[in-house]
Amino acid sequence: MVSFPTQGGTKLTQEQILFFEESYTKYYRMMVQTVLPIVGSRDIAEDIVADTFLILLAKINSVMEHEPCAEKQRHQRIPRAVQTRGRAA
Repeated sequence: MVSFPTQGGTKLTQEQILFFEESYTKYYRMMVQTVLPIVGSRDIAEDIVADTFLILLAKINSVMEHEPCAEKQRHQRIPRAVQTRGRAA
């Protein structure tokens, strides 16, 4: 088992490690590409993204608790009032 130190010296579970690795693989490039035009330097953009993933490690429990909520919101139906907004009456 790989051990990543977190705040307070506790070790991450296998589930937390998998979540972190998947998040890093899925979002790293996209985040660098998003930050790059803002800061104008690839090195600085990569530093900012690396710092962001360090914050993720420190707060991984709370992020993992909210992940299913975010997934659920994406799949919710759009309310009927929103669907009809902008249509001619």
